[in-house]
Order: sequence, then C-alpha cells, then structure tokens
Amino acid sequence: MDIHTSSETDTSTRVPLLPLAQELILKYENHPESVNSNILFPVLSNQKMNSFIRFQNENAIFTNNPINISEK
Repeated sequence: MDIHTSSETDTSTRVPLLPLAQELILKYENHPESVNSNILFPVLSNQKMNSFIRFQNENAIFTNNPINISEK
C-alpha cells in the first residue's frame, strides 16, 4: 500500500500496489543511484538506452513469416 498526498488539497490517499510493483520497489530501494539521486528507480542515460536499442536491433532475427494476433 502506498500513500499519496495531494499538493492541492493536502489530503492523503491510500493507493494499493500490485505485488509485482511492490517487488520492484523493494528490489531498487537500496540501489546506489536511487539512494544518491533520491529517486525510486535508476534511470538509464540516453547513451546507455541507445546502446541497448542498437544491440537489440543488431541481434534481431527478421523473417517473412507474418504473426497472427487474435484475442481469445
């Protein structure tokens, strides 16, 4: 459960978090970047993100086989 306080009305609201969200918060709460920057999750720089995207594109396998997506 997370508590959010509105800056406009100065009222608190309890916001339920899914278990996966709680796990992610616990995983990163003591991460050095998060602690030093006073942010919840570490943030990748543009250079790191571009490097990651470039790597994914270079290692992607493209085929001419269409993928059918249907709702069940």
